[in-house]
Amino acid sequence: MRMNQLLRCAALLLSLAWVQAAPAAWQTLGRVVHEQRDKAAIELITSSGAHVRVSFADADVMRVRVSPTGTFERDFSYALADAPRDVPMDVQNKGGRIVLRAAPDGSRVEITQAPELLVDVYDAAGNLVVGDDPARPIAFDAATGAIETSKQRVPAELYYGFGEKALPLSRHQQYMTMWNSDTPGYAPGLDPIYQTIPFFIATSLVTTDAPLIDCNTRWKVNGLVVVSRR
Repeated sequence: MRMNQLLRCAALLLSLAWVQAAPAAWQTLGRVVHEQRDKAAIELITSSGAHVRVSFADADVMRVRVSPTGTFERDFSYALADAPRDVPMDVQNKGGRIVLRAAPDGSRVEITQAPELLVDVYDAAGNLVVGDDPARPIAFDAATGAIETSKQRVPAELYYGFGEKALPLSRHQQYMTMWNSDTPGYAPGLDPIYQTIPFFIATSLVTTDAPLIDCNTRWKVNGLVVVSRR
């Protein structure tokens, strides 16, 4: 898998559902069957019944929300000091892809509509920042609300962050549980421990970006796969 990143450090926000600890019956989002637009967001209805909402916080910061049921909960986050702004954006349909921009010289989001909904983010120079893995598109479990997303990466890309971890400084190819745990006398490699922060910096030879996974429940980073768990 490959995941290139953004030169000017844009952030991708993924709102992940919390779920019950039960065996998951995963299904992908499927294709886009309908879209609803307003001046500051686009909501995509998929063949699975799940909805995906994409908006911008500014010209280089975009936000992606997924609802397996098609109904979004209130738009609130403890991770943000201020409520998200309504930033107008330009929407164009180009050869089966929906292209979104908040500014002519800013980043763009390209959404593949079929056979699976895929979200790719590019910086103003045209470099791929974050790209969904076509071999493992966004999936969910309708019974529990679990969401899984897998991103492309380049082999030389490194990752820093995720909070206090008894792990190597770069978190690439690490398996982490995002949950605060009082673990005195922990040994190297033990996870989770005290402080979890759902934010990291990804950097390669070309670009750098800073995603925030806005999920306030227990979830996992499985190499490059983010899975929400109750």
